[in-house]
Amino acid sequence: MVTMPLTRCSLSERADAPSGASEWDSAMGGGAAFPPVGGDKPGERMCATWRRGSMFTCDFSVEEFRARRERVCREIGPEALALIQGSARQSGHSTFRQSNDFYYLCGVEVPHAYLLLDGGRQTSTLFLAHQSEEQREHEGEILSAENAALGRELTGVEGVQGIEFLARYLEGARTIYTPLR
Repeated sequence: MVTMPLTRCSLSERADAPSGASEWDSAMGGGAAFPPVGGDKPGERMCATWRRGSMFTCDFSVEEFRARRERVCREIGPEALALIQGSARQSGHSTFRQSNDFYYLCGVEVPHAYLLLDGGRQTSTLFLAHQSEEQREHEGEILSAENAALGRELTGVEGVQGIEFLARYLEGARTIYTPLR
């Protein structure tokens, strides 16, 4: 990922933003200032020193991601969940690119991830795939269910679970919002 020297960023300003991004962006309150990389906050230091650059972005602070998620939780109300799906792994040698909505709300840049926002509890849970030893050898360590504490620190989410637990969290939900692609 290339970090651009911008002072503000919104989904509608991204060159690769899908049509309709401006509506989402305005609903989410516009852009946000970029934090200094390697700042005083634990997540920023960890992000700046992480060995691999493809698991999390340093473009926004943990507080900014948290504020964005809290805004969505307030908007969906106490009886609803919002489920945001990250992008799937690209085939071949294509560079992975996270979906705009997922990236905007948590900054995680790993494939096959989900973010669940609970309007009633005002919480966010990140669901990540597991990383096998073979994947770790070939790709290096990435953010996965095995390093949940790091995921919580980098993103500010309240919970990190393996993807196999997602269905349990959805049981009994009266309303589930999800972005249309």
